Amino acid sequence: MSDLSKNIYLNARISHLQRNFRIKKINKLLINFRELNLQIHADKMDFHQFSKLIRTKNVILNIKAISDYFNIIGFKNKLNGQKLLTSFILKYFAREILGNEQNRHIEDKSIIKWGENLIDIFLNIKLDNYTSLKNLGLFLVNYEKAIIIWLKNDKSRTIESIIISYYNRMDHIKIIKTSNKIDDQQKEQMLKELKNEIRELLISMKLLDKSFDLEYFQKNYVKIYHNIEQGYKNVLNSLTVNMKKAFSAKLLEDIKNGGIKTILLNFMEIGNRLIQICPHKYKESFKNKFKEDHIIDFLIENEWNKKLVDHLNFMVDSIIMFDSKENEKKNFEFKQNINILTLNDYENNMVKIILLINEKIDDLVKLIFEFAKKK
Repeated sequence: MSDLSKNIYLNARISHLQRNFRIKKINKLLINFRELNLQIHADKMDFHQFSKLIRTKNVILNIKAISDYFNIIGFKNKLNGQKLLTSFILKYFAREILGNEQNRHIEDKSIIKWGENLIDIFLNIKLDNYTSLKNLGLFLVNYEKAIIIWLKNDKSRTIESIIISYYNRMDHIKIIKTSNKIDDQQKEQMLKELKNEIRELLISMKLLDKSFDLEYFQKNYVKIYHNIEQGYKNVLNSLTVNMKKAFSAKLLEDIKNGGIKTILLNFMEIGNRLIQICPHKYKESFKNKFKEDHIIDFLIENEWNKKLVDHLNFMVDSIIMFDSKENEKKNFEFKQNINILTLNDYENNMVKIILLINEKIDDLVKLIFEFAKKK
């Protein structure tokens, strides 16, 4: 064997040993973290008790060890223990920190999903090859990006909330001024209270952002208010892209490893979303269609089969049934695209189908919301 061949062989051998060591190291760190049983404590404790627990030295050192090791081996992220542990707060105490689900900002819903996925990985993943280790590292990098965007936009969402409140109060003033059903004394008192509230909102706005142009805002608040929904799309663009990449990588890895848990959870989540928007008379029927044992029955084969394709068609047909007739052509193309994807490449196309169906439900929810606002 030539010296060059020996060097190539030795380098390959060193690389192989190094990768195996890294896999064992991360698996060991994950086992140590799981022994903390945070999910059990979260179920038993209230928000304040659990917040104290995750600030203890033992918990922070265990989670920080995972993040630090990924930094060492080349996955550059700046996550500290507290940012990673935020995922448990997001999953188990979302109501305490973000309010009721129906009132949550769409960005809050996205970051909750990130937290749920991260917990699922930390509690269940077993790294048995370097690809799975790389995917976990990439997920942590993307989680960092998502959480930073979410935290930075917290101030923006507060200002956004003030803009909406300002618009609503100005609208109330117009209604009161033109009303013939309110006497002058009562009208004067109501207008005084509303103007005081508006002044307080403007003060709050300036405190949050000293550079905020109040004069421009007061002149153009209607236009600004009506552009908020478009602003949602722009703000969330980078978050959505990162989330899809991480979600796709994790789901694809699970499918390739023969696991059905992640697909099962996604199918049940799609079912829950459809149950929420379907007419009351169909809810029980839908619940039966999305029972766990029913879904496992056709996922267990880990390949395309008639029962699985029929279930996908049921989901697609349900979405189309609830959608507007104006979208008939788009829906036909949507169903055709899903059917084509079920013809081959089970692993990659299943990921695409789950993403496509969720995006379609997102569009449907927006349509229902818009329709409700016009009523």
